[in-house]
Amino acid sequence: MSGFASVISFSGAVVDRDLFAKMRALLARTAPDGGGERIEDAVALAYAHFNSDPERPTNVMPAKLGGRTIVGDLRLDERDALRDALGLSGVIDDATLVLHAYARWGSDCVAHLIGDFAFMIWDADAREVFAARDPFGVKPFYYAYRDETFIASSALGVLRLHPLVRDLLDDDAIADFFLFSIVRDPARTTFADIHTLPAGQTLRVRVGGVHVARW
Repeated sequence: MSGFASVISFSGAVVDRDLFAKMRALLARTAPDGGGERIEDAVALAYAHFNSDPERPTNVMPAKLGGRTIVGDLRLDERDALRDALGLSGVIDDATLVLHAYARWGSDCVAHLIGDFAFMIWDADAREVFAARDPFGVKPFYYAYRDETFIASSALGVLRLHPLVRDLLDDDAIADFFLFSIVRDPARTTFADIHTLPAGQTLRVRVGGVHVARW
């Protein structure tokens, strides 16, 4: 599947480009059909594309609209209805549709999206991240927030490359798995520093922390 990665330092620390190149290369192992990246001092965003449906417009990411940039794994349905509701015309890829939807409806844009998606939008003007995951959790979304740095990806292994993400295990999550064959808290993983955005929830990140809400 297609994949994405991001490193955003709210303290202004410059992103390590060599490290981010390794993160992007790991994504490309399972998404070899192109992609892109945007690195601007304390913000790095990357996308790797897997061409599973040649009939659909290819998502070209990171995609930008005004001061907002999106990366994610997106496959929207009812695309024409969404395009018409936004007053747009022509052939438009899914990522651009989501950017326009967010510009029109803000966080309520997710109520207008039908399909499988996990995405994040970096708003350079507001200096915040908005992210969302589809109601069934088809597309994965992992993240960590430590030392005022937000690290996110569709692949857990990508986060583990970053030195801020420790190898410390979450003993409670592991105990859940052995006792119940599941981790009962859908936001936890087996690693204490890595969380997953639960299905049907949104996430906002600003200086000082992360806020998750059901939509």
